[in-house]
Amino acid sequence: VEDIVVAATEPLKFTVRGLISSATGGRRDKDMQYCYVNGRPVDMPRAVMKAVNDTFRQCSAKTYPVAILDFEIPKDAVDINVTPDKRSIFLQHANVVGDLIAKVLTERLVS
Repeated sequence: VEDIVVAATEPLKFTVRGLISSATGGRRDKDMQYCYVNGRPVDMPRAVMKAVNDTFRQCSAKTYPVAILDFEIPKDAVDINVTPDKRSIFLQHANVVGDLIAKVLTERLVS
């Protein structure tokens, strides 16, 4: 299990803290990936989770990571009113968030 911390200020100020399985500890399904935004359980936008999964799969081609990720993002950058249950969100700069997470995971898992 790897601790990860990602912090950025431009173009979006955010912090991600969490745990992710090592390259040898993945699963065949994505059923053990839990994300929280400002304390609320959510289904992260596809761009963010694709970055996590694609980076992990560079180390382990047949598995997905077990992940618990807690995002702290300014409330004006997140729209939780996409679905009635408020699990699906719209995140400004989701691609930037995904790219930064992929960069940190690459440093931790691939190298």
